[in-house]
Amino acid sequence: MFDGDSAGIRAAYKSAIMSLPLLSAKKLLQFITLPNNFDPDTYINAVSLQQFVSKLRKPEPITEFIINQSIKTLTLEKADEKISYDTYLDELLETIKDKKIKYFYKNEFRSLFFKKIREIKNNKTSKR
Repeated sequence: MFDGDSAGIRAAYKSAIMSLPLLSAKKLLQFITLPNNFDPDTYINAVSLQQFVSKLRKPEPITEFIINQSIKTLTLEKADEKISYDTYLDELLETIKDKKIKYFYKNEFRSLFFKKIREIKNNKTSKR
């Protein structure tokens, strides 16, 4: 868990990417994202310990965290952008040493990637 500001999100993302080669069946990583301008102490004081514990019980898997953060700057409307992003995901997967994790994360990344493309397409058609 990092602070919810942009620096905290960048640090969390960098940690996620750097951890990929170290993952194993016994070493997995999940993330808790706090709202902007909150660190754990301010969140507990401003909201409640109970809500904080509730957040801790619902961590975001590393695959979802990476997709959700890395895709924020993209529109994924053009084929070139999709190809480029797909290549980026392939490069991330190549850093994973554990073969089982690589296999399952590859499937998960693909599933999440195509889900995001469908969401973008559905949002465009619903706005018309």
